Amino acid sequence: LAAAAARLMQARSLTAQAGAARRPSLGLNAGTSSTRDAGSPGERQAEMGLALSFDPDPWGLNREIERAAAGRALASEQARLALRLGLQAEIAGSYFAWLSAQDRLRAARESLKTAQSLLALLSTQHRAGALSGLEVSRQQGLVATVQASLPPIEQEALQARLALAVLSAELPQGFALEGRRLADLTLPVVAAGLPSDLLHRRPDLRQIEAELQAAQADVLAVRAAFFPRIVLSARAGVQSTSLASLLRSGSLVQALAGALIAPLFDGGRREAQQAQSQARQLELVHLYRQAVLQALREVDETLAAGARLAEQAAHQQQVIEQAQSVLEKAQLRYRHGAADYATVLDAQRVLLAAEAAGEAVRLARYVASVRLVRVLGGGPSAPRTLASRPG
Repeated sequence: LAAAAARLMQARSLTAQAGAARRPSLGLNAGTSSTRDAGSPGERQAEMGLALSFDPDPWGLNREIERAAAGRALASEQARLALRLGLQAEIAGSYFAWLSAQDRLRAARESLKTAQSLLALLSTQHRAGALSGLEVSRQQGLVATVQASLPPIEQEALQARLALAVLSAELPQGFALEGRRLADLTLPVVAAGLPSDLLHRRPDLRQIEAELQAAQADVLAVRAAFFPRIVLSARAGVQSTSLASLLRSGSLVQALAGALIAPLFDGGRREAQQAQSQARQLELVHLYRQAVLQALREVDETLAAGARLAEQAAHQQQVIEQAQSVLEKAQLRYRHGAADYATVLDAQRVLLAAEAAGEAVRLARYVASVRLVRVLGGGPSAPRTLASRPG
């Protein structure tokens, strides 16, 4: 992001350089000269004065060059905003992934404690001869399964934390995070608005639009280069035959001149430049149209994904509730001898799978919400208008 800001500074400097050509330039001239004819001792002359030059730019060549540079500076600014929006979305997504991993770790460790407690109970019953070793082995397999699920989740949490450190320009070593449960957060309500709003909100679209403005100015600048240029210059100063008496006894010298610079033949260079600039403008027109269509597609896809995920989350919550109810009933029937332990074990596994799927859906909803904000061009504070072009 800092590098993008530096590129923006470069582009603005180029705009200032292009604008300088539309203003008069003033310089200081000083020097000496000597002339000698055959048979004469010669003459030495000193001169000092100011020189003023100005290009009235009747065809707008310098004006269009400045506009092209301003358009590229604006495109650079929009590229920086697009990069910032992408970084913000990546940070939010990584943070939600870390919260989700923490939630799953807590749930898995709680499940592990429950499974280990039940394993201890079954082992006691087995030693007392009230239970076969098959049920104990099955429960040991469940405990091992839950234990095996912990390292991958811990690795996901570590990767999300290290990614956040780098995205925050911090050292990964010792980078700490704080946060609540993902389920405690509230999904933001994002209004999609009108499709035409994307043209003003998304910085990537505004970037291509600014590049298109610059390309249009390039075409006009190349066209203006076909016409003659007029350069006005004025000189005022003093001159003397003695350098020592230049400032006190020199005579005033004034000069005013105008130069007409007309291109005659350049081997087709200007025609080729015009064809190139027109082709570049046409290319950007197609790229802009493609980018707009892609943006509209992304918004529709993300809105649909959010609606489907909300529906899936509601159904998944029902699955979790049903799995919890089945487990409670299976445990009750097992304690009263009306069901074997295999029924309890299957109910435990179904509940663990349902809870894991529920966490995955919850994370997917937050990721989809972040993506929606990104494809819409940011939050309510996102810039909505293009900067005006220089006159």
